[in-house]
Amino acid sequence: MWLRDFPNFLSALRIFLSPLIPILIIKKAYGFSLLLTILLAITDFLDGYLARKLKAQTTLGKFLDPVGDKVFTFFALISYTFLSDYRLPMAIFLSLFLRDITLIFGGIYLKKRNFVPEPSVFGKITTFLVSVELILVAFLNVYYLQSMKILLDFLFPITLTFIWISFVHYLYKGFRLLQNT
Repeated sequence: MWLRDFPNFLSALRIFLSPLIPILIIKKAYGFSLLLTILLAITDFLDGYLARKLKAQTTLGKFLDPVGDKVFTFFALISYTFLSDYRLPMAIFLSLFLRDITLIFGGIYLKKRNFVPEPSVFGKITTFLVSVELILVAFLNVYYLQSMKILLDFLFPITLTFIWISFVHYLYKGFRLLQNT
């Protein structure tokens, strides 16, 4: 029975541990922030995967998973855009902030009309790319390797493009839902 609750535990763990990232960054404990960022990024993948694989999808999980994703992304982005020695480009932070604020309010609006927005493949790709960028920046704060910097610079325009593609796709899906009522 505990296996059925394990994906929700992972989501809750991500929610409760994410605020430690900026604390670790402020204390210049970059090694620990790297490990925590990797751990939380893995839980972001694992909770949904395990819920589907174990047929343990729950109403609570449908709430906890996106909240955990947003909480992790928020704390990690704040930390690695504003607080760390090596930083993510501001464009990623601003684009995700605009997209997510719009999605949160749009989701609330749709929910009041009994529509539940579904995840988008573009949103999942974006989440993966942002997680990779966060891990690379966390890694660069511990070990500055030119190859990591080159990879991060290479991924930046790809990640930014997917942020905007997912934003437009979510808007399109939301407007289509409203038109079909």
